[in-house]
Amino acid sequence: MYPIDRLMQAVRYYGERTGRSVTIEYVLFKGMNDSNDDANRLGMLLAGIPCMINLLLFNPFPGSVFERPDEDRVYAFRNLLLRNGHVAVVRNSMGRDISAACGQLRAAGGRISGA
Repeated sequence: MYPIDRLMQAVRYYGERTGRSVTIEYVLFKGMNDSNDDANRLGMLLAGIPCMINLLLFNPFPGSVFERPDEDRVYAFRNLLLRNGHVAVVRNSMGRDISAACGQLRAAGGRISGA
């Protein structure tokens, strides 16, 4: 596991050196990281970093212990980020119908060439 403090240091450094915005991908899991407190913590973690937050909804697969969050919860999470001055977008999952969306390929035993 990579230390979050070190990651955030690198993200800040990149933003400062390039003047470019960073894209943050945040996967939401029902009941694990989708609460208002989680949104506030994420907002504080990203404070001062020019970024766009892509909110990705976990897509369950057979045998998974994780669940997809409810749509109302996702938009409440996003709205908290927006109210706190962040750019946040709920990404529409592509590939759910063929088990290729977030979390599904790996669970299905799919292997990406060269990975």
